[in-house]
Amino acid sequence: MGGECTSSLQNSLLQNTPNSCGRCYTHETETRGPVDPNEKLVNAKKYIQPLQTLVYPIHYENIGNVEVQDVFVWDTLDNNLDTSTLQIITPGATYNAASRSIKWNLLNKNLQPGATDNVLLSIKPKQNLPSGTVIRNKASIQFKIFEKVQTNEVENIIDAIKPKSSMLPLPAKSPDLNIKISWLGTDSIGIIESYSIFVATDTGGYQPLLLNTTYTSAMFVAEPGKLYKFICIAKDQAGNVEVKEPIAEAAIATDLPVELISFSGALKGKDVLLQWETANEQNSRHFVVQRSIDGVNFENLGQVNAAGNSNRVKGYSYTDRNAAALGLIKIYYRLQEVDLDGTFTFSKVINVNVDRHVETFTIVPNPASDNILVQLNGVSANNIASLDILDFTGRKIISRGISLRAGSNTIPVSISSLSNGYLCTHSGITGQEMAKKV
Repeated sequence: MGGECTSSLQNSLLQNTPNSCGRCYTHETETRGPVDPNEKLVNAKKYIQPLQTLVYPIHYENIGNVEVQDVFVWDTLDNNLDTSTLQIITPGATYNAASRSIKWNLLNKNLQPGATDNVLLSIKPKQNLPSGTVIRNKASIQFKIFEKVQTNEVENIIDAIKPKSSMLPLPAKSPDLNIKISWLGTDSIGIIESYSIFVATDTGGYQPLLLNTTYTSAMFVAEPGKLYKFICIAKDQAGNVEVKEPIAEAAIATDLPVELISFSGALKGKDVLLQWETANEQNSRHFVVQRSIDGVNFENLGQVNAAGNSNRVKGYSYTDRNAAALGLIKIYYRLQEVDLDGTFTFSKVINVNVDRHVETFTIVPNPASDNILVQLNGVSANNIASLDILDFTGRKIISRGISLRAGSNTIPVSISSLSNGYLCTHSGITGQEMAKKV
């Protein structure tokens, strides 16, 4: 291409007129000068802390099809920005304190068509700015001899005020174990970014349930017979976090599948009659009656079908046949309530006194001087007892441990070495003490 053609093409480009040199091309192609789809950004959310550092990238791009040799960028700082904290990150800029403006002279940039780049600066807001103060910023970009182009404006707002939130009320009790909990919050300056929900069970402390959620409701799966308490903590876009005492904002109790209002037992002849009542039942399947001789280890006795679902008082009974034949003083009972889904709970443990024997204690002959026979009748069960002979000051002269069997027992005792006027005592498994004068 000759010099004349080159000159004609440059004039055409700069003046936006057709090429006047008809000898240069047999086919004409439109040439677009460099165009800048610029953008002003800030590396911070809209609502910021009072002394938060703001990093401003100023983006530019050549979407033309001609190389850009020089790029110029201007940025005028908002009056609420502290210029003593200004950091010009991208070199090639000068700062004019009088106009509070920065200018980058990016000479020989040679920005190719389709290429992008940016300049960066950082700065902090002035101290002691009140919440609600708005900081605005925009820039201008020029490609070589083309007109300046304004960027968009970015805006930040000072926010040092904590948000407020609360759980929405719940009913006092719920028959359903799937409970919907909800909460709401407000922020006088900024925007709430997330919520954290905490739950306490019965008398326990608060534990995280949901952390940093943007939702305002959730389904909570409860357990029967529990009391649940909830609190909500909000966090806003500026990072302000609500502070609260651990006091419940909403609480709900779940019903037991079976609400047992009474459970008792009584000896009827040789049998033990067990009776119980329920005030409310939900999805109950049956009751398993359990028995124990020590109150710790239980065995299953039988099963009684439950009502399934009821909100009225229901009565039940079960007879432990010939329980007195076990030869025990007390028998322990409890109920295992089994639901339709296989889950179960236990009732309190009750005990029934089944010892109807009257134990007698006699000495023959009496008075005696050599040997006596101590006769114990009506012993309820095999056990270990003690037999003591005391003087009338309470001092033990003879003390023996004796093994007793249920029923009648005769124990020979030699008293040849003793004088008259002693007391013979016996205490057994019941702890009852009986005495006879010898």
